[in-house]
Amino acid sequence: MRMAGHFGRRMRGWAKANQVPVIECRREEDKHGIAEEYLKIHPNIRGLFLILVGRAVATVWTVHRSRGGVILNLEAKPRYINHYCFHILDPDWGHITIKMSGHPPLGAQIMLNGHEYVACRARKVAIPFTKEGNCFTIVSKPADLAKVADTLSEARNTGRLRQVCERWIYTSCLCFALDLKDQQSSGFRYQYSIYQVEYSRNLIFHLGWTDGAVPDWRDISSGGGGCDCQITKGLVPKKGLEPPRPCGHMDLNHARLPIPPLRLSDWEAAC
Repeated sequence: MRMAGHFGRRMRGWAKANQVPVIECRREEDKHGIAEEYLKIHPNIRGLFLILVGRAVATVWTVHRSRGGVILNLEAKPRYINHYCFHILDPDWGHITIKMSGHPPLGAQIMLNGHEYVACRARKVAIPFTKEGNCFTIVSKPADLAKVADTLSEARNTGRLRQVCERWIYTSCLCFALDLKDQQSSGFRYQYSIYQVEYSRNLIFHLGWTDGAVPDWRDISSGGGGCDCQITKGLVPKKGLEPPRPCGHMDLNHARLPIPPLRLSDWEAAC
């Protein structure tokens, strides 16, 4: 509990000193939508630009010690605790979100969007397009945009996801619990598992792995092996594979995806 309080105080102190808004959110609020509206008002902002605080269930560890300070037992209990959503504008991936618990072991979820990556690359090479939400609605050079999208699956880009995760998680999020010196001395490091969510405007399915119209599941880390990730085949697997392992946060195994499509904000709220 002391570390969680320390996390919150340091985060709020830094945010006040650097004029980064901290907003308390209710569970039903669209956190991703709040951040998108903020970006519309502040289009030239970069880096960590907004922190949203909300309560959610997570495992909290209670340490039982002897009178001499020796650890006798570790007890895990689910509790409603504060989670911090760090909204970041990355030069390569656009709007990304890192959701972190302030309680040890400081679990985190990193949410990013491949379409945002394509849009950022397209702007850099001057490919004109119009984008509404997550959809490219007008593209004057579709072949050129397709080439940009293909760069995500190039072998030379193996580990790209790990790069963007580590660009921010240690220096913009974990630092409020452990400063860089403590991170180095403790050897605290994150390992990543990948979940991919696919969605469609005109497809509803009940059991994704029995519907041949569902897109194939792909390793979005462009290889995986180079970034030492534990790949979890799951939410939308290839037809013929075994059903995915249940997700502890949201039962998508027997879910009907809504129309309009599932957004990252919906996934964030569910988790």
